[in-house]
This record gives sequence, C-alpha cells and structure tokens, in this order.
Amino acid sequence: MALSFTGAAAAYLIMPHLGGIWLWTALAAVIGFAFGTLFAVTAPLVGDCFGMVHFGAIFGLIFTAYGFLAGPLGPWLSGYILDLTRANYTIVFSYLGLMYMASAGLILLVRPGR
Repeated sequence: MALSFTGAAAAYLIMPHLGGIWLWTALAAVIGFAFGTLFAVTAPLVGDCFGMVHFGAIFGLIFTAYGFLAGPLGPWLSGYILDLTRANYTIVFSYLGLMYMASAGLILLVRPGR
C-alpha cells in the first residue's frame, strides 16, 4: 500500500512538468491504481488491526470519514486553490502528491493489533 501511494505521489508531482497525452495517461493510471489499492487493501487491514468482532462498525467509520470529509473537501480545496492562483495546477498537483506521500508514510506505522 505504501509503495502504491508513493507511486501516486511521484505521478502527481511530475504530472505538471510533462507534456503528451500518453505520459499523462500512464501517470493517471498509476494514480488510479493507488486509489484502487486503497479500496482493495483497507478491509483486510481493518480486519488485521482490529479483528472481526466489530469489523462492520470500524470499517463503516473509516469509509464514512472518507465519504463525508475527504470526498467533499478534496475537490473543493483543489477548486479553491485554482481560483486563488489563477488556475495554477502545479500547486494543486503538488499538494495532492504531498498528501499521498504523507499517506505512504503513515500507512507504514500501522501495525496489527495484539
């Protein structure tokens, strides 16, 4: 998961500096792969860390946080930054890359419960 997130961070950080539809397509695929990894790996990770007794409640809380916080906040913040900077996508892609790098680092701290 950390490797996938690191790849997405790198893709976001280099996207504004590249031209060509094929390079952008490949980098977008890397980002999509990382996003898919999030959904594929989160359920087993929750099970390993917290057990299966309250799996449904814990898993629900995790994706509620995504749906009610990150889902609406991310696009709004990106649009707000674009408005403030007169459509400077380098800043938006940089903050997205930094968020993915932070996620990669934080996921390495996750350990299964005892």
